[in-house]
This record gives sequence, structure tokens and C-alpha cells, in this order.
Amino acid sequence: MINYFNKNKSNLFLAILFVVIINILLKSDILYDFIWGTQHELFGDYKENISWLKWNYLGLDVFQDHNGFRKMNYAPILLLVPFNLKLETFYLNYLPYITIALLLFSITFLINPKNKIEYTILFLSIFNPSTLLLIERMNFDIFIFLITIFIIFNRVYFINWILIFFLGLVKFYPAILGINIMLENKNRKILMLIFIILGIFLSSILYLYFNYEKYQIIFETTRFKAGYHYLFSLKTIPKILKYLFHWNYIFLVIFFLIIFSFLTTYYYKIVKKNNLVNLINIYSSETKLFLLGSYIILICYIGFSNYFYREIFLVMLFPLLLKLYNIKSINLLTFFISLIIFRYVFLFIYGYINVHDNIIHINDVRYFSEEFLFVITLKGIIDIFLMSFIFSLLFLISKKFICQFKFR
Repeated sequence: MINYFNKNKSNLFLAILFVVIINILLKSDILYDFIWGTQHELFGDYKENISWLKWNYLGLDVFQDHNGFRKMNYAPILLLVPFNLKLETFYLNYLPYITIALLLFSITFLINPKNKIEYTILFLSIFNPSTLLLIERMNFDIFIFLITIFIIFNRVYFINWILIFFLGLVKFYPAILGINIMLENKNRKILMLIFIILGIFLSSILYLYFNYEKYQIIFETTRFKAGYHYLFSLKTIPKILKYLFHWNYIFLVIFFLIIFSFLTTYYYKIVKKNNLVNLINIYSSETKLFLLGSYIILICYIGFSNYFYREIFLVMLFPLLLKLYNIKSINLLTFFISLIIFRYVFLFIYGYINVHDNIIHINDVRYFSEEFLFVITLKGIIDIFLMSFIFSLLFLISKKFICQFKFR
């Protein structure tokens, strides 16, 4: 243990420094030039989650509004989190800051910087508006991110299965973490694998069956998608084009899915030609991080209109991308490493305009400024290029994994 910290003392120092800086920023007005919110609403999403636990503890119906507080819009399984008045003090006063420290330590040690490029990406992956919004809101995605990292490195597999079951029923997209069951132990027999997956699947179906009415209330009354601001989605440009020209939204989404597919195919051919996948060990921690992070980020990007704090899962891709870049610096990798850096810097302009753009309403019709429309469109273009490249690499790695899995 002492040797480990001696080897990683620079990372330890950096992580502590980042924790200090973030806590200073949370008490500064500078932060709110780039993200929505105020110091009086710190950890707003998280505090709302705790209020649901408290209502439930007091015997109130969390699926109804109470005294200005919104009814619960997460799945009822969240109410299984232990709660009492003593725990409330811990949850509100201590856990957010422990979570911030865990997040910053995790990112620092995952990227494990050794050169200027890696230090730059580490710094920007933390100090950018999307990550800062995630921290400031303390949205549940921060816990999903940390738990995902935990299950990749944890070797007490039963705990992993419980966490996958739990997260998949709180927010449905983490169900894709079930892929980790195939990655966590390469010596596991096929029959045992089927038994575990069936067990989790059937348990989930039973839970959904017995809580059907509560889930129905959530789906019928809750708005899950982001609008135009702080948007991370394939639907970004379709939304802008619909707003500007009143074109058919469904047609636009399909059209951009086709563009996304063409770009993915194009990058797939380049990645395959350069034999990048041959440099990858399927069962390495970098590859596992990439696989789970990519599946989450792509499902969310293609399937939903997300607030951009969900971009935190991109961080899980960096260890493998940087490793490949250091081993074989082809033009494609150089371009996308540069694009990632540019994108993080651009997010400051994007965030500033999102905060300071004044929406005008005339006859109940909202009008956005040209500056806002420009930055959201540019971000949408950058995202579609980046995500199609990630999908191409994910496809090839998944293909290699399936081939190895069949013959193990």
C-alpha cells in the first residue's frame, strides 16, 4: 500500500488540489456564469432525492406533491436506501463532499496523466461546465458513474449484480451495465453466466410487476428529456432545424441517424485498417471502462435528450483512447484527441451563452438569440462526429470480445 501511494503521490496531490479548488468554486459566483443555479440551491437534485426518502420515512406518499416539493420522479426502488433523522444529517452535510472527493480521485487515478496531453485532458475533464453542473446539482448520474467504476474493479461479484439490479431499476439506462457480468470473470462457464443473467432479469421483471402502478405514474407525469439548453443528444440539430424551419421532427431524427451511421461506417474502416483493435486486451481495466462507458453514453446519446452532465461517462473512455494514442499516434486518433480538448474549451463559451442568453417570448412564442443557436448547433456537430467515432471503435472491440467469448 505504501509503495502504491509512493508511485502515485503526484496523482494523490493533484486529486487533493482538485477537491480544494472545486469546493472554492462551489462558494464562488464565477461558477454560475457557466451553469444554471445559485449557491442557495447547491446540490439541488440530490437534496430533492433526500426529501423523497424523508417523506417516505414520515409515511407520506412520495408520488404526490407536498408543500411546493415535487413528487418523486425516480423509480420506487430508490426508497430502499436506508434513512432516518440521523442519517439525514450525514446525507445532507457530509455525503455530497465525500462524493465529490471520490469523483475527483477516481478521474485523476483513471486518467493517470504522464504527459502534457494527458494532464490537459485530466484538467479539462474536471473543470468544464458539464462536470461542474453534475457536481453542483449532485445529480444521481454522479453515483451511477462512481458505482460503474466500482463494479469494474470489484471482485466480490455478488455485490456487482445487486448494484446492477438496483441501478437498472432506478434509471433504466444503467441496465446495460449487465455486460460487465460477461467481462468480470473470463473463466466463468457459459451455464453459470446464463444463470446469473436470468436471475437478475427475472428479479427485475418481478419487481416491475409488483410496482407497475408506481412506474406508470412516473412515466405518465414526469418529463425526462432536456429542452434546448445544456443538451447532449443526437436530436440536438433536429431540434434546431425544427425550430428554425418547422420541418418534420421525426424525419430530421431519422435523417441524422443515417448521417451518424455513415460516419460510423467511415471511421470503422479507418480503425480497422490501422489494426487498432489488435493493440487492445479485452479484459484490461482500460477496455472494460471503455466498453461500459461507451455503451452508456451511446444509448443515452442516441435514445434520449440528455442534460450534458451525462457527458461524465466520456471520462471512462479516456484511459483506452490515450493508451492507443501513445502506442500508435495515427491521424484519426490525433484528430479526436484534439477534438476532445477543443470541445471541453468550447463548453465554456457554450455554457456562458446558455446562462446569459435571454429568451424572448412574443405572443407565447419563444425566440432564441443567434448566438445561442450557433453554439448549440456547433456542439451538436462536434458531438455527432465524436460519438460516431466512439461507436466505430466500440463496434470493433465488441466484435473482438464476442469472437473471444465464443471460443473460451
